[in-house]
Amino acid sequence: MKRFTAILLSIFTLFALTACQPTPEAAVVVQKDTDKMIEKAQSTPATTDAPTLPLKERYAIPDALSYTQTGASGKLNISVEAVVTAPNGALPIVRVEAAEFSQETVTAFWNAFIGDMPMFEQNYVQTKSDIEKAILYYKQVQAGMVDGLETPEEAQEEIDALEAAYPSAPDSVEPVPATPELKRIPVDLGEYRNVAHYYGLHATNNEQRLFFNMHNHYDNTKAIEIKSYDRNGNQTGSTILGVSRRASLHCMRMNDRGDRCYINADAMRMERGDALPEQASAFISLTPAEAAAAVEAFIAKVGLADVMAVSDIYLCNDRDELNGRPETSAFAYEIFCTRLIHGTQCANILNAHESSQTAIKHDAFAPTWGYESFKFRMDDTGIFDISWTSPVASTETVTEDSALKPFHEIEEIAKKMLPIIYEPDAKDKRIKSIDISIDRVTLSLWRIAEQDRFDHGLYIPVWNFFGTRSETITILPDRDFTNVTNGAMLTINAIDGSIIDLDAGY
Repeated sequence: MKRFTAILLSIFTLFALTACQPTPEAAVVVQKDTDKMIEKAQSTPATTDAPTLPLKERYAIPDALSYTQTGASGKLNISVEAVVTAPNGALPIVRVEAAEFSQETVTAFWNAFIGDMPMFEQNYVQTKSDIEKAILYYKQVQAGMVDGLETPEEAQEEIDALEAAYPSAPDSVEPVPATPELKRIPVDLGEYRNVAHYYGLHATNNEQRLFFNMHNHYDNTKAIEIKSYDRNGNQTGSTILGVSRRASLHCMRMNDRGDRCYINADAMRMERGDALPEQASAFISLTPAEAAAAVEAFIAKVGLADVMAVSDIYLCNDRDELNGRPETSAFAYEIFCTRLIHGTQCANILNAHESSQTAIKHDAFAPTWGYESFKFRMDDTGIFDISWTSPVASTETVTEDSALKPFHEIEEIAKKMLPIIYEPDAKDKRIKSIDISIDRVTLSLWRIAEQDRFDHGLYIPVWNFFGTRSETITILPDRDFTNVTNGAMLTINAIDGSIIDLDAGY
């Protein structure tokens, strides 16, 4: 087990290292001068009638884009067979800040998802019975009866701590009825329970098959490091509680089949009018249109119909060879919603992660602010999982109608930058091939960071080149491993043509 885990860690480390290599022209291409960008966005169009024309006519945007490129002695293959889409109306620039969930929003989600089901506060207090089971587990680890991640010495330290806690542990814990009312809760860092707090709630039903969890921002204003030591006083590790703006709301009903379905290499992005694939119809009858309509009905029920809209529909299965499921036995939908700003829909980028002025430095003490994500998972039983993180609030409209680069310039930038970005990875001798396949090029809004204000940002017009990156590497002399990433293969600032680094946030 540990050897297999080590192999997987090596794989993921390789992907992490290759993905973060700087590109030759990155310093030149990435434009960080927000003021100049805003000046360009507010510039007067070349012709007086241009603002009245649809965006496709104003900027000569085609309906489709098709070309191929190769590089790295044939190891890099780029294929663009894409539908090109753009909204009809003007594209604004809007300043936003990190927001929290209001009591009104939390109550609306509780009523819509939980309803009248009796719920109880989640209890993390260990009873004597819980401690006895934990001690038995660690003794089995020491005896080699179970393949735990702990060493025998680490297992003994856990046993010592559990035995010390046993005398004061309760025999049982009475359940406390839960309501949607937000409470001030300490961040659980073991014995350090008062270093930070947040407003939130954590509830489950008696059978622990229904969950409602949410938290607003932690109130620590600087990163906190808590170090751990062994019995000899040697430091064994540390826990860092950074400054983060990542409010989270998560509702879940356990679904033994659908729970296993996530976006993987087999996932299919679908349009509302698409029919179910034959291989899925034996497991699910819900069509993409019906699934999207159910999500829209929920959004309307919680009062978000003017704020959020369905963006992407993925049909996912539970096939997972690494975890012993080589055959498909279930299908479910993963449906993403994105924010509407001035009636324009924001982008949904699957491969976007934390946005921070210093995130690219991989500084564990740097403040972070995640990109907003709002998604639903459902199958024939209905919606069983809702996750909403990092909501935002608009503070200022900088411009209502941004002046953009003509599309032919965007196309030339893409043709230049895609090889520059991916060739260094493809030239790595451990990598056999990288295939970039782009099937959608879309104009929409995306958030970039503001300098020196990690929890403030700007939604600006961007061009996303959506598709997949399929990377095959040799992990053992006689074994290859292929990793497939869905998302934006390239994101271009539609105003000034600069390349946006999704990890750095600008």
